[in-house]
Amino acid sequence: MVKCRFVFLLDILIFYVVWVGISLIFYRAGVWLSNGPTGMAYVFILIMLLALSFLSRRYRRRVEPYLIQNHLLRIFLLVFFVLLFAAVYAANAFLGLGSILISSIHTANLLFFACVAGHWLTLPLKRPAELLPLCLVMSMVDIFSVFKGPTKALTHTIAAHYSGGQAGHPPMVDFILVKFPLPGMPMLMPVFGVVDWILIVMLSGAAVNFDMNDNLLGRPGKLYFPAAAAGLVITLLAARGLGVYLPALPMIAVCFLGVMAYRSPEILRLSRNERPALILAGVMACGILAVFFLI
Repeated sequence: MVKCRFVFLLDILIFYVVWVGISLIFYRAGVWLSNGPTGMAYVFILIMLLALSFLSRRYRRRVEPYLIQNHLLRIFLLVFFVLLFAAVYAANAFLGLGSILISSIHTANLLFFACVAGHWLTLPLKRPAELLPLCLVMSMVDIFSVFKGPTKALTHTIAAHYSGGQAGHPPMVDFILVKFPLPGMPMLMPVFGVVDWILIVMLSGAAVNFDMNDNLLGRPGKLYFPAAAAGLVITLLAARGLGVYLPALPMIAVCFLGVMAYRSPEILRLSRNERPALILAGVMACGILAVFFLI
């Protein structure tokens, strides 16, 4: 029992240490490549996402088995995340302490929380087809939030902070953004929100639970990149190319469902009672979005 607990804690520590180490290495590489070729930022983002996908899969294999039937332990880990989150926020907001190392630890903490929470969300799912309405709802909510809801105000706040030279204390929303090292940047820069990775972890975890292969790099092995993460990459490329903030969850859902529908058609097999409900929910969601965009 003592050995199991030691291995469990060691795997958690490895998650944090590996992510922080990768962030610091690429930060130094970014300083060295500050005058490098155009497009290096995209290379950095893709490599960091590959590393994150590896760590997320390692979490699923090494840490999640301890938590499946132990809800108290999962809650304890979430409390640990909140305490570390609060400590970093207080150190930055009230003491003015901020560094690449602290930012890397904070991002590692966000990503570990995303893994714990994302896999927790898979537990109520009983059939692959239940992912269809879930993807529909989360996509519609994200679209509304980005263009008409709270995310729109938050993006304006964070954009004003960074365009203004990061003067003063960062807004609260800055602390729920996943930050990567990018070439020529003096600090880690926000790339996407932690909610995006929570949903990617949830979809990838559900694929594993239902014995579906969501790995775009072939069968499960050392190389791993989930189909859902491809949607995040596409959204980031489009957003950076157009210079606007775009909702990521719709493309995450499209890429995941598209790959899964091809590889595992059972994900589309709704029951006779579920089909009318899904159609009705889709029509209502589209109607509500149309009303909000018109007013």
